[in-house]
Amino acid sequence: MEEEQQAFYPGRRFFARMFDLTLYSTLWSMILALGFRINISKRSSGGEFLDLVVTMVLMLALEPLLLQLFATTPGKAILGLRLTQKNGEKLSYAHAVERMWKVFGSGMGYHIPIYNLIRLWKSYKLCAQKIILPWDEEVAYTIKDRKTYRTILWIALYAGIIAGLFLTMLSQLIAPNTGALTIKEFAENHNYYAAYYGIDFDNSFLDENGKWTKKQSYGSVEIQIGHTQNPEYHFELREGKITQVSYSVSQTPGEQWIGGYTNHMIIDTLAFVGALNDEIMFSKVTQRIVTHIHQNPFEDFSFVESGVRVTGDYEYKGYEYAFDNLLVLEEEADENYFELNFSMKIE
Repeated sequence: MEEEQQAFYPGRRFFARMFDLTLYSTLWSMILALGFRINISKRSSGGEFLDLVVTMVLMLALEPLLLQLFATTPGKAILGLRLTQKNGEKLSYAHAVERMWKVFGSGMGYHIPIYNLIRLWKSYKLCAQKIILPWDEEVAYTIKDRKTYRTILWIALYAGIIAGLFLTMLSQLIAPNTGALTIKEFAENHNYYAAYYGIDFDNSFLDENGKWTKKQSYGSVEIQIGHTQNPEYHFELREGKITQVSYSVSQTPGEQWIGGYTNHMIIDTLAFVGALNDEIMFSKVTQRIVTHIHQNPFEDFSFVESGVRVTGDYEYKGYEYAFDNLLVLEEEADENYFELNFSMKIE
């Protein structure tokens, strides 16, 4: 079929752009997740802004290159769209960059909220009225055909991108080290899950020997309610691999507030049990671990997960449960103490 020399199809052009932007955004998310091991499911406002900026940079850098090489982009190719010079030759990189900047500013409003919508709507109306858009005055924006299979292909591939992003997010549940662990590997897993879930253990991390080490501080101030000391780990090994991890913590009599250790125990269990579970991506292991440990603060528990017996034994007196995983000293208590014994053992 002969190409139409001006593609006045605002909907088709919009969905081509949407596909490309989603592709660039997903590419960046995969780099964050797989390269930098950043939890992409829990991005801060600052992180989301950075993601937007990087996505725009990728668009401004990659789209001109694709147009120079192929006269189209993934989204445009799926929907049968091409961009060339009026004589049919491919755009130069400089020409494609110039056009892309015009699209980014006049067409997309620099992605500034509200202004972005205004520019998109105005561009839509112009295109619907078959008026050549300012950035297309020196190019031939053509369409090969509008066959139904292109729409079906767009839907299928777009769903594939979303599925890929979802699988990437699930893959972040997998510990960096799997199988039987050395102490160093357990520490790496522990630090990974602590960072993934955004848990800060008194501004400390585990070194390669399983000992707590302070992170470098740059003038930040941490306010902590309730006394919770980082436990000293004890490891039992067989041929250099861990068979049991345990620790005991106790508090000095007279302490007014006792903070819970659920975060410690959850991260410990994920670091150890998560390494032994080959299906953690598609199972409810994490949910079960959190439920077993967190649902009854300061109550004994014992369960088996992935062949590991996880046990927590509490013993305390003179304290009562207050709120948010916190014990407070009872008024007129004649005696008070607190002790927790936690262990994970391969059965």
